[in-house]
Amino acid sequence: MVKEALIEADAKEVADKIRAAAKDANNEADLEVNTEHILKTVLDKLGIANYASYEFRAGRGTVIEGRIDALYGRVVIEYERPGTFNNPSGFHHAKEQVIGYIQQLAPSVEAWQKYFGVVLDGYQIGFVRFRKNWVSDGPHDINERTMLTFLEALRGLRRWALRVEALNKHLGAGSPVAETLVKVLYETRIKNKEHQRVNVLFNDWKRVFGQVCGYSSEKIKGLERAYGLTAHDIDYEGLLFALHTYYALVMKLLAAEVAVSSGDSYLQSYLKRLEEAYYQGHEELRSMLRDVEEGDIFSRAIGIKNFLEGDYFGWYLDVWDEHVGAAVSKLAKTLSEFEPATLEHDPEEVKDLLKRLYQYLVPKKIRHDLGEYYTPDWLAELVISEVGYDGNLDKRFLDPACGSGTFLVLAIKRARQYALDTTFRNETETLEAILKNIVGFDLNPLAVLAARTNYLIALGKLIKYKRGDIELPVYFADSILVERKQTIYGTYAYSLKTEADEFQIPTGVVRKGLLPKVLAVVEECVLTPGCSEEIFEERVKREASRAGATLNRNELFILDGLFHQLTALEGEGKNRIWTRILKNSFAPLLQDKFDYVVGNPPWVNWESLPDGYRRTLEPLLRDYKLWKPGERWGGAKVDISSLFVYRCMDLYLKEGKNLGFLITQTFFKTKGAGEQFRRFKIPEKRERTVKEVPVKVVKAHDLVELNPFEGASNRTAAIFIKKPFFTKENGETRYPVRYVLWRKKRARIDQRDSLEEVLEKSTRIELFAYPSDETNVLSPWLTLPEKAINIVKKVQGKGHYRAYAGIYSGGANAVYWLRILGIASRRKERIEIPAYLRTILGIQGEEIEIKDIVVKNITEGMKKDVEKISPVAIEDFFVFPLIKTQHLKKWKLGSYIYTLQMHDPKERIGYDERWVMVNFPKTYAYLKRFEDAIRKRSSGVVRQLMEKGPFYSMYAVGEYTFSPYKAVWNQMGSKLNACVISSANDEFLGEKMILPEHVLAFVSTDNENEAHFICAVLNSSIVDLAIRSIAGGTKSFGTPKIIEETIRIPKFDTRSELHRRLAELSKKAHELALAEDEDELRAVEEEIDRAVADLFGLTEAELEDVKDALRVVYGEGAEAEEEIKEEEVEEVKLEGAQGRRALEGLVKKFKEK
Repeated sequence: MVKEALIEADAKEVADKIRAAAKDANNEADLEVNTEHILKTVLDKLGIANYASYEFRAGRGTVIEGRIDALYGRVVIEYERPGTFNNPSGFHHAKEQVIGYIQQLAPSVEAWQKYFGVVLDGYQIGFVRFRKNWVSDGPHDINERTMLTFLEALRGLRRWALRVEALNKHLGAGSPVAETLVKVLYETRIKNKEHQRVNVLFNDWKRVFGQVCGYSSEKIKGLERAYGLTAHDIDYEGLLFALHTYYALVMKLLAAEVAVSSGDSYLQSYLKRLEEAYYQGHEELRSMLRDVEEGDIFSRAIGIKNFLEGDYFGWYLDVWDEHVGAAVSKLAKTLSEFEPATLEHDPEEVKDLLKRLYQYLVPKKIRHDLGEYYTPDWLAELVISEVGYDGNLDKRFLDPACGSGTFLVLAIKRARQYALDTTFRNETETLEAILKNIVGFDLNPLAVLAARTNYLIALGKLIKYKRGDIELPVYFADSILVERKQTIYGTYAYSLKTEADEFQIPTGVVRKGLLPKVLAVVEECVLTPGCSEEIFEERVKREASRAGATLNRNELFILDGLFHQLTALEGEGKNRIWTRILKNSFAPLLQDKFDYVVGNPPWVNWESLPDGYRRTLEPLLRDYKLWKPGERWGGAKVDISSLFVYRCMDLYLKEGKNLGFLITQTFFKTKGAGEQFRRFKIPEKRERTVKEVPVKVVKAHDLVELNPFEGASNRTAAIFIKKPFFTKENGETRYPVRYVLWRKKRARIDQRDSLEEVLEKSTRIELFAYPSDETNVLSPWLTLPEKAINIVKKVQGKGHYRAYAGIYSGGANAVYWLRILGIASRRKERIEIPAYLRTILGIQGEEIEIKDIVVKNITEGMKKDVEKISPVAIEDFFVFPLIKTQHLKKWKLGSYIYTLQMHDPKERIGYDERWVMVNFPKTYAYLKRFEDAIRKRSSGVVRQLMEKGPFYSMYAVGEYTFSPYKAVWNQMGSKLNACVISSANDEFLGEKMILPEHVLAFVSTDNENEAHFICAVLNSSIVDLAIRSIAGGTKSFGTPKIIEETIRIPKFDTRSELHRRLAELSKKAHELALAEDEDELRAVEEEIDRAVADLFGLTEAELEDVKDALRVVYGEGAEAEEEIKEEEVEEVKLEGAQGRRALEGLVKKFKEK
């Protein structure tokens, strides 16, 4: 194979030669001839031979052509007489000339982007490109820096543009490079399970990754198909580790190429050197890669000391073989075909390069199951703008959950622009201010590597102006927890538990600012043969003395212990990472506070976190009172993002400064953990006392309808808080809080849209937020236009009725939910049935008819895998029609399925097992077949019931479940739909009570008119606005408690003409809904609205204000699209002849006058 020559071109030498040529040139023709002779050397080394002068309509220009898929298809050069650019009009004329040349050459506007224009007068140079408009840069003096830009453009003629589509094609899932290397890495680690260092790194990665996202092997299933693995016993954690290692290696090699090309070897390709090393033998490649993995290439090329600190993914070098070498070589070769200068020449195209590549590498479902969502730039821009960060280089900016660095990159962009606009600082001062003041933390080691890479890319050419070595301020650290423990010596130390050991650092070392120096000494001494404890202590004390500090005996004892721990690990082959992890883990302790704290903290449910991590966080939850006192510990449905908001506000934000976080909208709208979040107070510790200090919520944004995260409906919101000056008394949240509701227009919002484009594709509605209960400031927020607030308050209050949730299988729907295929037989039997049960179920006579019905369990679309059995006969006694959210419409049912109901409604436990076994043996045999799956149900309440009673016990079943009439509604969604239900005349079961499933709620009654009265109130526009304004779209939307405690529904009074009128109107509405007479139904609903307005004392004008609010806030007609996703199953349609028979008994009552 012919190897491409390495390019050793010297940009300074080229600049000197062109300036000399300008001195000798009498006109532009002389300059062109002399300059092209100089450039020929560079072009020959690049392998570019296709260049020539062109005659254009307006003049002559040189066109240099590249490969069709390169960064630039053509570089077009316009030469001018030396000195022309001393006059601005001369530069303007040359710029217009080159634009004209490009337009003459290119067939379309889209093609203009593939051209790079250069204007040159021998002393000065300028560049012209087309983005959304023509943009020019210059004129600038011809020097080393401007020549580098020019030479990079020439190099871009032969390399692929570094864009995510091309990266995905060549390196993404399904590409030969990715499939081969991920598989090799996976199999190599499996073969080397006993390798101590590899094993400890893998296990510690599992520990950290579990804290990041609460992952499990179940969430990773399916990943093997993306990488061609077919074994039955896939180690899913090992496969994800291999994929993370691959992605990390792509980033490291890309960053190394950027580092080398940004350093003194301007046009060298480090990746080409790796490829050449492989041809000398795979061990030579391994040696060069160790240079990368230990960070030396970044330190040597551009002086970055910490690029690979805290990295778990260099393990493959410890178990290297020829297979790993061959696969890594192919990766390096493929990456070398990309042009790193794309990062500087076309920053808009590559701004989200790394996060989008990861999206291509991991299937969407797996990423979403792991909670991995990347913040689109427009959303990050919104948050940064709202907190008021303008790039001021003196202000400090922190993202404590920085992920791949989206917020950091945008902050750096603003800071660089601020420096250009104010001109107070030169490039070196700008770089130093950014490195000091724009900081990120993250607990995901892969994200930290991505963020550091993106941080480096965002700095661009500023990196060339550094003074000495630098550190990228992105740290692998837990933002909310650094454990502090009392040691055996009576002093305190910070502690970090890892798979290798638990390490401690004296708090005094951190407080005195000695941590980096002390850890450097620890690492040097551990790696120095013969370094004793005495020598170690002397070196540590000397470093402390140089910093003007001292270490006491107890502090030295703790450090001695750390030195011995790491020395032992070095002897076992498990070291070379822990001191750097310690330095990163404690980095938050070394930072001064910040003017702006922004970001998108992890949204992970408390119960998904590893047990050990939960235990360490519990004291913090108690300190910040983020769980409801008296509630079962762990049952508060706490999301870790709530702790992030409070902890980061407390630890990192300066007094009087601003925090902006993306959070879930449920924090504004729900009870329980939501109430505790809305305390908006942080503890201030002064000596031995703790005082609670209120903070001020300035504004909230509701972005739910925009669904800004790719493919996810996770109820996005943003909160903006100002931390008060603790010496003043005006820091508390004052209601109303400004609440901005975003609504999408018809145009699709793309992840890559700018903020300006999203603003164009959406509308913003200014609402106000108040606590829904005036007596409880922690109650869910009402969010309404100002004039609607007092109207809704007239509706609010505790209602007369108790509401219930529907029946719950406890997490085994695929066992209990049935499809009936037919009736096998029927018979009359005498069965001993308790009197109370006869009354509840409406059973009359000594003998009852028992049908053996043929059923199959419904497994399609279920969340848990359960065996799908062949048709089997069971008794019909326990089988009932079942409705879920998807079956319920406003004023009617659309369909139903069937379910087993095995819970005694009076005893509130499963029906007696012996009684079922004796009298209903087929049903018992069916349930016994699934006993293992039933006993593994996820519901804690059901598990407790199984301990006390039969294994098939259910939950949320009582005498109320079998009331003759129910006003039933959906618990989740964005619009409440209510309907009255009773029994169905089913073709298989006959007359049987319809039961609601647990995603529905209901009020039970023996009085049909009472049920219709309640239904009419619930379906009114007034209640619709009230419920939506408090809990629209959340899981608390239509819960029994919300209805009981929020809507002041009075007891039905048979003597009240208004109450009777509402009942009759509801019956009429049910009849019209079934007949699909929409015009008449709308008229009846108008009557219901007027009657409900009278019920709550609203005027006609106030009723119109309610309807205006629904139109403005939720759209015309207020028919918001439902967002509930349920398990899809085949169902009985309540339409046509069969449907009319099924509902015959119910509908005839609705039609009675």
